[in-house]
Amino acid sequence: MLRICWKMSNAQEQQQLMAWIHEAFPTLTIDNGQASSCDLYVYELTTLFDWVKINRLRKQHIVIPIVPQELAYSSPIAIELQLAALLIKPITQQKLLRITKKLYAKKDTQLVTTPFQKAFLRRLVKNEIQTNEEIERAHQFIEPKEWPNIVLVLQGFHRTDRDEPLPNDAKRLILTQLEQAFRPYSHLTFLHAKRYLVVLMRVPPTITSFKRWDIGVSTLEKVITTLRDNYNTYIFIGVGKVYQDAYYLHHSYRQAKLARRRPALNNLHLRYYEDLTTHEAIKRAISYIEEHHTEPLTVQLVAAHVNFSPSHFSRIFKRETGRSFVDYVAITRINKALPYLRKHQYNFDIISTKVGFNTPNYFSMSFKKYVGFSPKVYRNTKEFLFI
Repeated sequence: MLRICWKMSNAQEQQQLMAWIHEAFPTLTIDNGQASSCDLYVYELTTLFDWVKINRLRKQHIVIPIVPQELAYSSPIAIELQLAALLIKPITQQKLLRITKKLYAKKDTQLVTTPFQKAFLRRLVKNEIQTNEEIERAHQFIEPKEWPNIVLVLQGFHRTDRDEPLPNDAKRLILTQLEQAFRPYSHLTFLHAKRYLVVLMRVPPTITSFKRWDIGVSTLEKVITTLRDNYNTYIFIGVGKVYQDAYYLHHSYRQAKLARRRPALNNLHLRYYEDLTTHEAIKRAISYIEEHHTEPLTVQLVAAHVNFSPSHFSRIFKRETGRSFVDYVAITRINKALPYLRKHQYNFDIISTKVGFNTPNYFSMSFKKYVGFSPKVYRNTKEFLFI
């Protein structure tokens, strides 16, 4: 819930502004709260003295001053007070919604609040921070509880084959669901990376692996289920390792991206880097499968490639990947088929041949088995771009 306090002289104008916000953010509950509990304070100036009142309010709230034309000359005061936004009459719908979206992101989803913070964290996960001194300086503007120690990488899709429409501002819906669910347990920071949403999270210092953080896992699974069942929205997440030293956080980002691309051990929607094998022979086998997925692949062939007997290879492969050889090959081929379904209009006969399936029927049957719906449905999904 976003509580907004209003101090406006024209009640009809206030109702219009509230209606615009509610129309643009239907998943957001607008509450005309009391001053002691409001998140945003919309305050219309009538005299210059109102800037003194706004100065007091800004210490407890995010304040949006509304300045009439006759007082527009005083608007530089907003900069001196370091206010996040300012509205000068006449107020247009476009400008109001742009500012509301920006401030809602700050307060209700706890996104990084300054461009400087966001730029620093983006450089951190991309391994562009060269010295520990830069990290030490960053402690001046990032609170200890906001320092991430693990990275998750998320992709989102919406099914278009059902009657439910695409939620308005669906990307915001995903962010809101995650932030609200984790608010009691962890601070989240979101970085947009086109096809991916990068989620920087701080897990408790005693947690060495996200998959062993029971409340975190159950909370994430609940978000996945809520988005799927209530909003027809599917998210798929790769999870990196925990790094208490922020200097190494870029490893967690790389690991989360890799985990997102590899077959899941159990939960299709949730993939852990720690589940990926470290067994050298099995890693070579996996590389061989990926490089030769269009060719006929058998246990005997791949086992011979890593100098194992077929029976020993099958046993070790299942232990290290959590999947049988046949399952793993099928999932690898399905992953290779996704770009063809998303970006091209090839029929399923051509796609199944391109990625190594014997028949279109086997391709469709395997796709539905491992993905949960048919290739036709997947082709008609809408992928979210986080920009």
